[in-house]
Amino acid sequence: DVYGNIQNIATSTIGMRLVSTIAVGNNPRAVFAVGNYAYVNYSNCCSFSGYDVSVPSLPVLLSTYSSGNIQTPSSIAIAGSYAYVTAYSSNNIAVIDISKPKSLSAVSVFSTAGMGPTSIDISGGYAYVANYDNRSMSIIDISNPLLPTRIGNVAVGANPAGIFVHGRYAYTANFGGNSV
Repeated sequence: DVYGNIQNIATSTIGMRLVSTIAVGNNPRAVFAVGNYAYVNYSNCCSFSGYDVSVPSLPVLLSTYSSGNIQTPSSIAIAGSYAYVTAYSSNNIAVIDISKPKSLSAVSVFSTAGMGPTSIDISGGYAYVANYDNRSMSIIDISNPLLPTRIGNVAVGANPAGIFVHGRYAYTANFGGNSV
């Protein structure tokens, strides 16, 4: 059974319109597009897929990476040739090499030292991760994707579910505290 899909939208003088949709695996949770590729993770399993979207009306599955290291993947951020995938249930982040979209592979997996990583954003050589279960944000040096280093954790509001970094500031959407 297929329960999710990828949808491509395009702007025109009359607004947005649906260009295409493609059936994907069960429970797609996040999507991130860069260049001619879109990447999707699935929350009920341990997988991450790459799609060729160079022809928006005809997306094509290229490869899927699956591993117990990314249990309940929740978000994706991409920097250079690497995708950073948060894994809510396993409390870690998988770094996946996307330089060869037809052959996705993990190059490292590391703990955020936070519980329930739900969202990730990248700025400069750092990843910022919202940890839903322990009300924190992890800061990780990703200048070497093969050896990410946790810089530290900072307390934020209750149940941060989203994060965005702009300039010198990180903003968290705190679901449990109704605050930012």
